[in-house]
Amino acid sequence: MRVFQQYLRGKGELVTVGSLEEYWAALEQEIPDLVVLDLALAPGKASGIIADTRKKAPAARILTVAPSFSESEELTLLSLGVAGCCRAALPPPSIARILDMVEDGGVWISHVVLPLIMKQLREKSVADKQQEQAPRPVAKEDPVSSSSLTPREREIARLVGNGASNKVIARELNITDRTVKAHLSAIFQKLGVRDRLQLALYINSSVTS
Repeated sequence: MRVFQQYLRGKGELVTVGSLEEYWAALEQEIPDLVVLDLALAPGKASGIIADTRKKAPAARILTVAPSFSESEELTLLSLGVAGCCRAALPPPSIARILDMVEDGGVWISHVVLPLIMKQLREKSVADKQQEQAPRPVAKEDPVSSSSLTPREREIARLVGNGASNKVIARELNITDRTVKAHLSAIFQKLGVRDRLQLALYINSSVTS
């Protein structure tokens, strides 16, 4: 974890902990933007820790770190809403790129698991279409336009659907990164999605369906 600490120390205030007790105590003191979670702190308890972290810090980005991840472990963690699964032994430049991506609102998916996710999405798309009822008598509304989102939230949702990062969105709309994150938290809650990956899938599936 030393590489992570060295990189993050220059990005702002950094709090390091050595146990779960210290971790929960730190969350009570301050809500972080980014959590780098070393799964070695609590083997076999990742799901519970992530769920409890979500309750205490719903907008925090969570990057899990371990010596290795199996395909099923990575898929499970991504389904829980983590922003990535990073092997601790990766070279420092790779870790820096992953942290940059996650900090900017992206999701790190390994090259091994990405094809599996795409396969699952294709299968889900086929299953969803098979379950559809007879065509509606009127054209379907754009879920984003017909939702309770504000005009600015709709702009941000569509930009996320087009693959824009938080920095690109902030620059295009002339707002701060923190404002983008606040809007995204509201969008996730209103649309019932967990993170920007699910938001992008939600938007793009509505366009292609």
